[in-house]
Amino acid sequence: MRLVLLAAATAIISTPAVAAQGKTYSLSKAEARQAMQDYVACSVKAAPDLASKAVIEDWGTEQIVGDGSALLTPGCTKAAGFIAQLRFQPEIFRGMMAEQLALRDPSIAPTKEAVAALPILAYRESWPVKKVDAKGRLVDSDGIKRQEDAIAKRGAAIIGAKIAACLIKQDPAQVPALFATKLDSAEEMAAIKTLAGGLPQCVPAGAKFSFDRAAFRSSLATSYYRLAMAAKGVTWAGDSAASN
Repeated sequence: MRLVLLAAATAIISTPAVAAQGKTYSLSKAEARQAMQDYVACSVKAAPDLASKAVIEDWGTEQIVGDGSALLTPGCTKAAGFIAQLRFQPEIFRGMMAEQLALRDPSIAPTKEAVAALPILAYRESWPVKKVDAKGRLVDSDGIKRQEDAIAKRGAAIIGAKIAACLIKQDPAQVPALFATKLDSAEEMAAIKTLAGGLPQCVPAGAKFSFDRAAFRSSLATSYYRLAMAAKGVTWAGDSAASN
């Protein structure tokens, strides 16, 4: 087992420059992460039931921009402090929604006994590479490569989610303390290190895996919320036709 927990936060918003009132400026990684958190808090407040459904059913980009379009509103973009199209990783977005939902209703906190008895959660698996597009045209090599990269990222995200679920089942009561910390703070890292103590028991033998703090927090939040709701009988059985 080899696992690295990275201290640096990734830039959740992939666009490095943001335009506001005719000016262009760059966001630091910490600013980008905070902007996304503000955006998600606004989205969850506007549509909490839809956000809950998105987290429980493990929605990916296809579902979020389709059925979940109400979660992507211009008003929330402004609430985040800038006007620009947010480009996000669905796992990070989903994790931030899960965290906001858990903060809105602390009573969902599950007991160790309750989560220990739960079956393995269902996940939206990677989809097969499509060599022909919707119009019947052959997909070029670049298009194939983009699909392969997306499949690899989704596979890694599922592994991360399963590791997070394993950690939560060890002691779910420790997780809310992470949600109480400010992003990129020393307190956040301290809470992460506490939770990471159980990683040796949760990473598959021989697996090589790494988390940065943003991905680790989001994976924990998503798994925490899904397990908490499953303990209350609200779960998702999976969808064989699910793609992303």
